Amino acid sequence: MISLGAPEAGNRSPGRVVTALVLCAMLFYGLLSLYSALSLTGLSLAAPTLERRTSDAPFSVSTSTMQSAITCPNGIQKKAGGVVLLVHGTGSTGSESWSGGPYDVVLPTAGKGYDICWVDLPGRSLVDAQLSAEYVAYGVQYLAPQSATKKVSIIGHSQGAGLNPQWALVFWPSIQPLVSNYIALAPDFHGTIEVILLCTKLNIPTCEPSVWQQTVGSNYLAAQNSINTGGGGKALVPTTSIYTLTDDIIQPELPPLGPTSFLTGAGVHALQDVDVCGPTHVADHFSMVVDPAAFGLALTTLEKGGPVDLADFDRSYCTYLKDDVLLNATGIPVLLNSAFQDAVAFATGGRVSAQPALQPYVCERGFAETCGTAF
Repeated sequence: MISLGAPEAGNRSPGRVVTALVLCAMLFYGLLSLYSALSLTGLSLAAPTLERRTSDAPFSVSTSTMQSAITCPNGIQKKAGGVVLLVHGTGSTGSESWSGGPYDVVLPTAGKGYDICWVDLPGRSLVDAQLSAEYVAYGVQYLAPQSATKKVSIIGHSQGAGLNPQWALVFWPSIQPLVSNYIALAPDFHGTIEVILLCTKLNIPTCEPSVWQQTVGSNYLAAQNSINTGGGGKALVPTTSIYTLTDDIIQPELPPLGPTSFLTGAGVHALQDVDVCGPTHVADHFSMVVDPAAFGLALTTLEKGGPVDLADFDRSYCTYLKDDVLLNATGIPVLLNSAFQDAVAFATGGRVSAQPALQPYVCERGFAETCGTAF
């Protein structure tokens, strides 16, 4: 056996020393050649921490907890249109926003047929929106393999339209190929100017964490809308934004500031546009989850597989929900209950005096310079 260790005293053969030096040289040049070969083939010997910059962010919540937050009221029946994941807004829950409404009652049997599921975001989505986004990212990962299309469509409302899904797509990029459609109802991609008024209590500005993050100019929105490679300042999957000019919560939606619901590369439609329903269509922020025109646009988008030419939109939806005439009346209690519960949650939620710190993975991706500690 050849040994590269020091020879025993009295046995220092010149031949053995030369052999050892030759073997060391061969080993050095072998490693150098291997490194060069890996470089030429695009492989890297970089430290694992560098790879994190382009991989998925870590989950801070157990997968069992996130799985238990998903409800599929009719089960998953492998319907041809695939699974649709419904994401509620601030202060609500999955059932309060969606149960009994058109996305629950009509969508499963409309067109191709769809398996619907909704997620209950933690703390009624009043907690740090970065945490809520984990539930959306995991929901896509969990539901896609069970979908007939092996993909998931996302339909969200408010924060569940403008913040949580887009953040999930940015920081868990592996889910992007698993999302066939992303339909945002009244999304605040760029925040709202109304937060300061909503969050003033006894002349001390306080607000729930996720509401701070929905303020125009928040650190969260600056990171999400980064123009860096992979940033969320543009559509990352086929995206459609549907909003109302008369939104009473999300503003600005009117000129000259431009709609907060705008996203570069997405199909963007105001219900009051002349080529949609016209200026007389009445819809506010909360009614968007039951509005027949919004539902008609969402259904058309699902059926067409992406942002649509408005020539394909059936304008009879501007007047009533044509798929279930009775639901035009029964959907009102759903709307009123959701709005009431949102108001109660907002009034009683845990308030803080400043926006939450960004998670370390945001800085690792280069989308912010200052981050806090991990959850």
